[in-house]
Parts: sequence; structure tokens; C-alpha cells
Amino acid sequence: MLHLHERDDGFQIPNGAPLRGVAAAMLAFASASVALRLWTRGVMMKSLGFDDLAMFITLVREPAPVNFAFKILT
Repeated sequence: MLHLHERDDGFQIPNGAPLRGVAAAMLAFASASVALRLWTRGVMMKSLGFDDLAMFITLVREPAPVNFAFKILT
């Protein structure tokens, strides 16, 4: 069943709550993946590289798609 979420400006978004849940779950999964990779490479292997730094910066500095999704859905 299709549920419509209506924003204050009258724009209707189909299934707003489930989409927010999926976006939050994907953000949590990505954060956990990067954290585990950094811990493994930094603590166990002691060989952090540029790619690890790039992943961390991208995760922390570029949450634009997530912010955009939450802005549309709320």
C-alpha cells in the first residue's frame, strides 16, 4: 500500500518514513564499515594509507546525499 507523506509546502512524498529508515540504515552500515576498516588497518596491521584517509574524509565531510534525502523527506 502506498502511503503519502505531505510536507508543509504541500509536496507529497510516497513512503517517506520507510525511505528515512533505509537512508539511516545505509549511513549506519557505511559508518560501521569504515570504522572497522580503519581499526583493522590501523591497529592490527599498522599500515594506514591514503585510501583509508580518503574514505574517512569522504564519510565525514560529504554527507550531502544523506542530508539531501532527509531534507526532501521531512
